[in-house]
Amino acid sequence: MKNNNMSKYYHLKTESQQEWSKRDLFFLDKSFINAFFSDFNSSLKLGACIVVNKKKYYTGYNQKCRTQIFKSKYLSLHAEIHALSNFIKNEYGQYKLCNWSANNNNTTIYIVRVMNNPLLPPYGISKPCKRCESFLYQHNIKYIKYTDVDEFGKQVLVTMQRV
Repeated sequence: MKNNNMSKYYHLKTESQQEWSKRDLFFLDKSFINAFFSDFNSSLKLGACIVVNKKKYYTGYNQKCRTQIFKSKYLSLHAEIHALSNFIKNEYGQYKLCNWSANNNNTTIYIVRVMNNPLLPPYGISKPCKRCESFLYQHNIKYIKYTDVDEFGKQVLVTMQRV
């Protein structure tokens, strides 16, 4: 088990595509489909799916957002944060992310990057940024599962667990 001192999650396992479970494939597909709603260009389309108690799930995708301060500039709402806000809104009827955490500690987020290049695998590298990882930690998301590519160009699913 690798543990980066800066990370609040540690590397639990990396699975080749043949090792992915049916459950993983189901939620990766939900994330994959959601990524197509993104208004970014093809290489920046990401989708996410938060699964609670292995039953309920909530999706999100990255999108451009205008700010009140810089009306001419766009900021990016990351797929992970969008999925988390959809979950909280649907479960609790509010968007206040700062006051909520997944107390059941049985939540998993799946993150997928869509690659629209026929020469590449359909899933790209989708490791969450440090800010999103920290945000997921703050809200007690237990597992982060994201697609990646190994040194041979093959798709893998990386699982990180909360420390």
